[in-house]
Amino acid sequence: MAATAGSSSQTYMINIETTIGTPQLKSAVEGFEVFGPLYKSTFSFEKIVSPEAGADLFSSATITASPLSVTIQKGNYISDLKNTFMSGSPVQQITVVTLANIGGTNKITDQLVFNNCYLLSVDGEQTNADSTEIAILSIRYTKYTHTVFNYDQEGILLGKNESMFDLTRNTTSTTGVS
Repeated sequence: MAATAGSSSQTYMINIETTIGTPQLKSAVEGFEVFGPLYKSTFSFEKIVSPEAGADLFSSATITASPLSVTIQKGNYISDLKNTFMSGSPVQQITVVTLANIGGTNKITDQLVFNNCYLLSVDGEQTNADSTEIAILSIRYTKYTHTVFNYDQEGILLGKNESMFDLTRNTTSTTGVS
């Protein structure tokens, strides 16, 4: 479902770029035709801490990430994703966007990009409450970028803030213009 003109509802969409074929995610949202609807996504980051409640973080302060779990509509592309999963081939990039209708146009307000991903599981036999067939993917990734876009009421971009974390190097960077 796309954000409609005059509405402030948000739409969550996903794009998956694999090295084996190209999943045929589709939408009728102008400018986002290669994205598909995203029903749910979850992931988290944690720092390893000392088991002593009053102690500080371990000196390495290593950050760990849970796998990304996404729930998408089942379609013809599931066989491509299963082939990617079975072969162990990487998923080049997964992009999750939040769209909002601002100034009469769908704009990205929030974007998550996961790079160097590997599928841990593909479950394509689920059905959600409204009988839409769904697939649940579990994904490991090594790089994460989060960008938040700021617009005025007419839809003119005022700035953005971005944070990036590389799990293989335990490094981060932040840029912001607001």
